[in-house]
Amino acid sequence: MSLNPKLLKQLLGIFSLDLKDQIEVASEGLFSLEKEGVPEQERSEYYAAILRATHNIKGAARGLDLTEIVDASHKIETLFIELRDNNHVPPGSFIDLCLKIFEQIQAVVNAMIAGNKIPVDLTELVKQLVPDILTKKEVKHKPSRVITKKSDKESNIIDTAQLSKSKSSTVTGEVIKVDLNKFNQVAALSDELLVIRNGLSEHYSVLQSMRGKLGGIIRQCKKTVNQQSEVFISQPNTHTHGSMLDVLDTIIEFEQDATILQDRMRSVVNNMGRVSSSLNYDLRTLRLIPIENIFKSLTRSLRVIASDLGKSVTVDVKGGDTEVDRTVLDCLQDPLIHLVRNAVDHGIESADKRKISGKKEKGHITISAQAMGSSIRIEIADDGEGICADKIAELALKRKLISAEKIEGMNEQNKLKLIFLPGFSSRDEVTEISGRGIGLDVVKSSLHLLKGTVKIETEKSKGTKFILQLPVMLTIERGLLIRVADQHFILPTIEVERTLMISATDIVTVEGIETILSYGEAIPLRRFDELLEIDKTKCQQDNAEQWMVVIIKHDADHVAFVVDDILAEREMVLKPLKSPLKSVPNVSGATYDESGNVIIILDTRSLIRTALQGSIRTHIVPKNIQNEKYSPKILVVDDSLTTRTLEQNTLEAQGFTVTTAIDGLLALKILHKDNSFDLIVTDIEMPNMNGFELTKHIKEDEKLRSIPVVIVSSLDRDEDKKLGMDVGADAYIVKGNFESKALLETINRLI
Repeated sequence: MSLNPKLLKQLLGIFSLDLKDQIEVASEGLFSLEKEGVPEQERSEYYAAILRATHNIKGAARGLDLTEIVDASHKIETLFIELRDNNHVPPGSFIDLCLKIFEQIQAVVNAMIAGNKIPVDLTELVKQLVPDILTKKEVKHKPSRVITKKSDKESNIIDTAQLSKSKSSTVTGEVIKVDLNKFNQVAALSDELLVIRNGLSEHYSVLQSMRGKLGGIIRQCKKTVNQQSEVFISQPNTHTHGSMLDVLDTIIEFEQDATILQDRMRSVVNNMGRVSSSLNYDLRTLRLIPIENIFKSLTRSLRVIASDLGKSVTVDVKGGDTEVDRTVLDCLQDPLIHLVRNAVDHGIESADKRKISGKKEKGHITISAQAMGSSIRIEIADDGEGICADKIAELALKRKLISAEKIEGMNEQNKLKLIFLPGFSSRDEVTEISGRGIGLDVVKSSLHLLKGTVKIETEKSKGTKFILQLPVMLTIERGLLIRVADQHFILPTIEVERTLMISATDIVTVEGIETILSYGEAIPLRRFDELLEIDKTKCQQDNAEQWMVVIIKHDADHVAFVVDDILAEREMVLKPLKSPLKSVPNVSGATYDESGNVIIILDTRSLIRTALQGSIRTHIVPKNIQNEKYSPKILVVDDSLTTRTLEQNTLEAQGFTVTTAIDGLLALKILHKDNSFDLIVTDIEMPNMNGFELTKHIKEDEKLRSIPVVIVSSLDRDEDKKLGMDVGADAYIVKGNFESKALLETINRLI
């Protein structure tokens, strides 16, 4: 049979949805058959559900001419009929194989829909579906079935200890299926209604302001009429007084009409706000579906992974009836799969190792969800060996994902978070499960898009828990409307810690970076116009005496951003960006204002990352170049923060302009960009490039060789001093005898 390609793709999409439902039914039946002491009536129902599901898959696949899927489904169906007719419980190895085949069937269909290469060959797996598989450790049903340790180990059984039933599974009324695209169109109209409500609210505020001004005019008119009363009385024949009173009466009448209109408009705005908010909320709640839809597939995946690794694991699923937006649920699929894979592969030890540690041979994994107001908390916990934070840091350093200097100041939680770095892997060998350098970074990046967080709790030999917290729905948020130059942006309120006004006296320079103090903590200061590359000529910051600052916080990181103005806080409808715009840095989406203009919503986490990792050196305080006295420029190079700070403070106190670098390689990069330094002070023992190598490079470079180099080092041997002079150093000062006076005298002599 040959189908039109367009029709085939449409039918494959429908088949994929149906396939997912049928696989869930069959999988739940498989897990239920494994339980001990299942009554005969229930067992018959489970067999019926499995056979019905596999038969439906076979029938649908035959209609689409998917012969491999037809063959696989038919063989599974045949073997289950044999098990049912002989009143046998399926062996664990057979259940493992069935689950694996179901997963591969879904992968094949997904690949066909996407137009990708078929990722797997079902033929090899289907070949294992032979009657002999049913005789492996076959157990005839008894009222109270007990699985011995031996059979546990051989069949790698995962017991589904608790699979919560969804509250939504109880049908209390008629249920209809609605095309998701049509539903999204209605939801979009609801979003537009919210925008219109905001516009009406703005117009109401304008009307309120105008009525206030009108009231002021009336008061002034009355005052004027009263002041002129004596003149009008002395000239009784004039009609001016009467005319003014008529005009005043007209204005008062107009003001009364405006008051009535304002009251009616307020009522309309309030009612529209109530209706639009309720409609929007109700539409969003219609998109909420139980998270057990994804927990079921996680349980299947966990079973397959454990089987592949030869591990025995029990899984406990809780909170499956917790509801979450479908968009959020779809985005959670990959992160949760990676966390489950990580728990089985890296968390749970081998049976022998667990036995030596005094643990049960079977590992245990708990998957749970809990609603917390407008957020949802998901936990993936294992009772494995735990994670060593120091070992994670060592591996990240070994794989050159982070520098030793950054690791030095990290606490345990920040070291643990290094496993989310792209390219991090604790395995040197590559397998189907691990060692490919991809995995947990998917968790963090996906949660970032969902505006969620991930936290790790771990205890040696006790296990590890990954805690995910994210919003139930994504679409409506509160945001801070800011102005930078002539452009408007929105910052999500949830990430804004505080706003304040600062002056030049509030700015402190630390390590060449301008900072402000907030509650005793030095926070880096950045200009939004520089970060977002906005035309500075349109900004008001350069000529100001005070600056408006917004402090943004994410995890332990803070950054203070200078803006031109903070306009308002408002409710906004988040519109996610499509390709290629979704890859634009520092932007998470867009919304509309009351006039229908698009306003960019800034990605606060990306902003913080850009601000902290970038080489931008913000200069908030304007400098009067005409009155400024020339200050010699000195480059201080030392890997010790203490020494760098000491030398920098000593030199800046004497009026020098100081730039710092943490090693010779960075110093050389700075010099290649700016060769106008008057002198260089360098240590010797540094990572990447030591002081001797740096000095040698400087003296061999025609553009740099004229810059004096002073070596300040704890190495006091004559051969070290001689080597320093040989590579071209102009002075050598031993740290053990270090005095600021000696350094300053040397610098003043050389400049």
